[in-house]
Amino acid sequence: MIKFKTGFYKLFLVLGLVSQLSAQNTSQPSYLSVYISVSVIDTTYYPSAKDPEQIVISKTIVAGQLTGQIMSFRLNQYINNPKTRRDCTADTHCALFSASSELKSLDATMPKAEHYPIYVTQINETQEYKEVKNYRKWVVSATSNISGMSSVEGLFLEVKTYNAPEGMLQPLTPKYVIGLWGVGAGNGGFNQKAYGEGTKMIWDSYKETLVPVDGPFAIIIPKTIADPGHEVESTEVYDQILLDDYKKFDQYLLKPLGNFRIGKSAKRYTFDENYREWKQNVVVKIDISPSFDEPELAPLDPIGIAPLEPYVPEAFELAPLDPVGIAPLDPVAPEGTFELAPLEPVKK
Repeated sequence: MIKFKTGFYKLFLVLGLVSQLSAQNTSQPSYLSVYISVSVIDTTYYPSAKDPEQIVISKTIVAGQLTGQIMSFRLNQYINNPKTRRDCTADTHCALFSASSELKSLDATMPKAEHYPIYVTQINETQEYKEVKNYRKWVVSATSNISGMSSVEGLFLEVKTYNAPEGMLQPLTPKYVIGLWGVGAGNGGFNQKAYGEGTKMIWDSYKETLVPVDGPFAIIIPKTIADPGHEVESTEVYDQILLDDYKKFDQYLLKPLGNFRIGKSAKRYTFDENYREWKQNVVVKIDISPSFDEPELAPLDPIGIAPLEPYVPEAFELAPLDPVGIAPLDPVAPEGTFELAPLEPVKK
């Protein structure tokens, strides 16, 4: 098994290795088509949500097609000897199913080698105090809305048995957990960048207003979207993206007919006293099928995302988030009704 501590750009090599292992253990490794869309919303308050001096809000959307592979030898092992599921620890790569936006042809059973570009939209806004006409005023000090296709970065997906990190409660029944990483240029893999189109504005202290910035505008896929080996600190919430019905997923992998759809969400939170308070919402939708034709799901459309509105500090009454009281988000309905809600402004 391969530890998570390696550089994330090396995950492409991991996928190649497990493919070779699978080929050694079965004459017919199965390759599937995967379409994935992810929304990650980060809100950071400096130093806290109760009394912010600055708020940074970012929304990243990534979507694209991946090539996936069933690790048949591991699937058969789990079915024949269920106790071996416990051998897959939180910090190791022991995938039951892996998928990547870049996969080279390793054997004759693979349909074709592919490199799929990833659609990326990044929306950012910073709100803070600035001097305006000799008064300290709360303003939007930076905004950007950039979209494009990245061919120098990619996504790596892994579905593995969920065993909680050391010190955490273990599940009573078997579950699968999703790991998802950005790999490539912006994540330490290659000395390249991807660029998108859009607008960016920053605060001009002399003009006391936002002014436009000329491109080019780089787009970067988040390095870590879901980490099954993440060890949770005492002041932190980190929801894993879990598949509770492991038998249903096993049955699909044994006979992959039609589409298997996954719709999940997760919430993260941390508070560093006197420094920052941070919260994150992640929404993931995955569509797996044996067909390598065009995906059924269209890429997420950034046009429908409403712009952020500035928050009014004089009436700000939001209490600090209590990490103990944060309930996990409800799963996204997987029956084709997936929509990303617009970002909500911080209100009075």
